[in-house]
Amino acid sequence: MILFNFNIKAELININNYVIDVDENFKINNIQQYQDDSYQVLQAYILIKGDYLYEDNLNLALKHKEQVIEIKDNKVISKNIYQNDRLIKLITYEKNISFDIDNLNKIKYYDKEYMLINGYVSQVIQYHKNSTKTAYLYLLHDKTSLNNNTLKHIKYKFTYDDNEHVIKKDDYNNNMVLLKHFDYYPKTTYFDRNNRIKNEYVFDKGYVIKHYVFYDKNRIIKNYYNFYAQTKLDSNLKKRIKFVYTNNAKGNLINSKMMQDKSQYVLRNYTYQPNTVLFKNNNTKLNTVTYYTYKNNKKIYLGYKKFNKGLVIDYNVRLNNVPYHNQFSGGYSSGCEMFSLWMGLEYKGVRTNAKYLYNHMPKSNSKPYYNKKSKRWIWDNPNEKFLGNPKGIMRNNANWGINPEGLKGLANKFRKSYPKNNFSIGLMRDALLDGNPVVVWTTFQFQKPAGYFKYYDKKGVRRYSYANFHVVLVTGMDKNNIYVTDPIFGKLKVAKNKFERSYAPYGRKALVIT
Repeated sequence: MILFNFNIKAELININNYVIDVDENFKINNIQQYQDDSYQVLQAYILIKGDYLYEDNLNLALKHKEQVIEIKDNKVISKNIYQNDRLIKLITYEKNISFDIDNLNKIKYYDKEYMLINGYVSQVIQYHKNSTKTAYLYLLHDKTSLNNNTLKHIKYKFTYDDNEHVIKKDDYNNNMVLLKHFDYYPKTTYFDRNNRIKNEYVFDKGYVIKHYVFYDKNRIIKNYYNFYAQTKLDSNLKKRIKFVYTNNAKGNLINSKMMQDKSQYVLRNYTYQPNTVLFKNNNTKLNTVTYYTYKNNKKIYLGYKKFNKGLVIDYNVRLNNVPYHNQFSGGYSSGCEMFSLWMGLEYKGVRTNAKYLYNHMPKSNSKPYYNKKSKRWIWDNPNEKFLGNPKGIMRNNANWGINPEGLKGLANKFRKSYPKNNFSIGLMRDALLDGNPVVVWTTFQFQKPAGYFKYYDKKGVRRYSYANFHVVLVTGMDKNNIYVTDPIFGKLKVAKNKFERSYAPYGRKALVIT
């Protein structure tokens, strides 16, 4: 080996101090660049052997480098590998590796290895410490440059154990927001990873929205979970499950459950017909749904629905232990709305009384009056207040009542409640199956509406009422009957067609107490 130490003219490559390693024919093997006169090596160039004489072609030789070694304080920092003067790989080293150009290829342990295609980083391998085995594999988004921010553009991140088996994978978008997370079965290799996924988590804006559990080796879903809003992938994950679906090993759906947030009590249990496939025909092959609620941590059966080809063919729901309060014994002759609300609230665990409800109900305390000029009866808006007074007698169109919209504010002081119009019996059934009693606007003893009274509110909106108007609390139903708690007559069973005849004319108005 012959070493030459000299200065290169500035107009050639604009760098000063080099040591040239040439063979016996004066052809360059490698070049070492020094820092001024300190003898500290900055870079080592390993050239394509035997290509160029250093005397005439050093600048061109440097363009035909095969490797460039970066050195600092006589420690190897990185190795750049070139092909046709284009960088194709960057290797970074663990700390405290001394520079020795003759022994570079004997260095066993790398820190990271960057692979480049057409000048952009395509993937990065990070190694276990003091090991030649992969710890992480990063596949990058298109056109990722090699710089300090390279690892801020990860598309897929694979995590390996000490035996180079894949244990985890994370998918990211362009902003490094997590989209999916995968866990694998033990001893999974990179090449069989797609068939050995154990868990797949799907994220939206950083929160878990779906979780798949797969059987090993066949990608058949074992369990599928979705979650309540803003669920994080942490120790509370299992407490935030909303639905869980269970398949057998053949991929047929056999059961699913709806869970209560945080407590994870079962609210609904679903069964399916044979050969049901999740996401394909699970709606049309549903067999039964059983409904539950919970009070004081005690499971309470509510009812069921049976299906055939996706259509409900039978059902039964009863809210048990609903209290009864008589509006007349309380001295509220026209207070059916207030008393029906009271019974529903009490079923939901609210402690209140008629006096409080009366004092906080908006009331007009007025009667309709006739405007001779417009030839119209004028009154207040029942969507805002009670027309008249609940203690008064409903007579001669006085002390008529209040609509669901007007009662909502009072109900919401205790429980979230929802006023409804055109609220069908089917929707009412589903509200009951969720454990929610329903206040409905109907008629006295479910008779045909009679004694219509038409009037206008003070904004000129045309409205109407009828003389046998009445409000009750619906607490159950089956295929043929509706079960109510009437604030006058108590607990009643009413034929569904009779109920509908009295319920529909006023627009199927209801208030759902949740």
